[in-house]
This record gives sequence, C-alpha cells and structure tokens, in this order.
Amino acid sequence: MREIACRLETVAELRYAVTPTIALGLRVSANHPVSGIDLRCQIMIDVPSRAHSGAERARLTELYGDTTGPNAPLRPLVWTHTSANVPAFDRTCTVDLTIPLSSDFDVAVTKYFNSLDGEGIPLRLQFSGMISYRDMRDQLQIARIPLTTEAVGELPLALVRSLRNRYYPGTAWLRMPRAAFERLIEYKRKTGLPSWEGAFDRLLDATEEANRITERVR
Repeated sequence: MREIACRLETVAELRYAVTPTIALGLRVSANHPVSGIDLRCQIMIDVPSRAHSGAERARLTELYGDTTGPNAPLRPLVWTHTSANVPAFDRTCTVDLTIPLSSDFDVAVTKYFNSLDGEGIPLRLQFSGMISYRDMRDQLQIARIPLTTEAVGELPLALVRSLRNRYYPGTAWLRMPRAAFERLIEYKRKTGLPSWEGAFDRLLDATEEANRITERVR
C-alpha cells in the first residue's frame, strides 16, 4: 500500500499577498518515488487541546454557550479546506498550504481568535487526495491517501494579530443585514454625524446612559 507522511514545519505569512494570508510549510515524505500528489487538507483548530484562561472562556460564550464551568466542553473548529499539487520527488519534498485570514466576525474562527489573550493556537491537519507513482513495470498507478494521514502544529497568535494590524490597521469588519444597515444610514443622516464611528458611539453612549438610569431607579 502506497502511503505518505506529512509534517508541519513552518507557519508564517505569505509575503506580498494582496490579502492577509498564512502559509503552512509542509514536508511530505514517502519510502518510494512519487510522480505527483493531489493533496487535499482539512485544517482544524484543536480547541480542546489548548488551556484557556477564565477570561478567554468568558469570551467564548458566543461560540459555545456557557464555558465558565471547569468541565464545559470546547469542540474543535473547522478552519478551512485547502489543496496543493505536490510535484514528483524521490523521498521528500516541501510544499506550502495557503490560508486566507478572514476578519469577518460572522466567521467562527475569527471569533475564536479574537477571544484569545496569548499562547499558540493548536492546529490539526487532516489529509486526503491521490498519490501518483510508477510500478515495477513503469506503469502509472494511482493510490488514495489514507484518511488517517494527519499532521499537527501551532499557529502563533502574534502572527494573526500582526497580519490584521498590517492589512487593516486599527479597524475591524462587521457585516449586518441590509435592513439594519439602512436604519443606521438614516440615523446617521438625521443626526448629521460625519462618520460611522460617530453613529455607533452615540448609540452606544445612549444605551449605557439608559442602563445607568435604570439602575438608579431600581
């Protein structure tokens, strides 16, 4: 049975990318010459294997519900699927798997990254695809990559923050329904506020003041 082994060796930014992108440097090895590999990968955030502080767990309630208890379960998160065409090699070669780094706060992984204070983010890479090779008669053969083929590694949280700060300095992306957006436009127009930030600040200040009045009445 033809098999391969994969090891995650580097985690870095993809330089000169138009959007923030992470490159996972993967070493692929085999005990036989390989003509090529159609490599597919599901990348998981191995949340249960990471120790989370009380403050981090409190921020994760939007994803997991109540996470404040010591035995509250934290499930793994599917980050993305990616693929690479691995060229022919005799015993080993390296290839990059690229991952766009989303800043959309409707994406579960973005919410998870934003909830963390420090340390690394554990990754689990699960591989599939097809291996091409030549048999003893020099005939091209194809074998399926076993679904048990995996690799583990760690994504530095500092890398995530560095990329976001460089591409989107001092900003965050928030998506909202069209109806809510139209209401916000109308509010901004009526109040004569020059920026979206000003509109949000006034709405939030009004809400906080209303909460303070309610507390005093009680």
